[in-house]
Amino acid sequence: MEIKLWLQSSDTLFSFVAHFRLFAIYLKIQIGFSWTGLSYYNFLRLGLKTGKHLLGFLNFSVVK
Repeated sequence: MEIKLWLQSSDTLFSFVAHFRLFAIYLKIQIGFSWTGLSYYNFLRLGLKTGKHLLGFLNFSVVK
């Protein structure tokens, strides 16, 4: 049971880190193209989606 719980939490941590790294890469790209309003809008949209996704992950791990 303890091992299972640890695996579950490490998996959640891994996915969190993976999402954070993807977001950081996207942020770097967006800074490069931030002169267009459209890319700024897309960046905000992705930020909201990522935030919702991470909240979903946290809720999921708490419920489990």
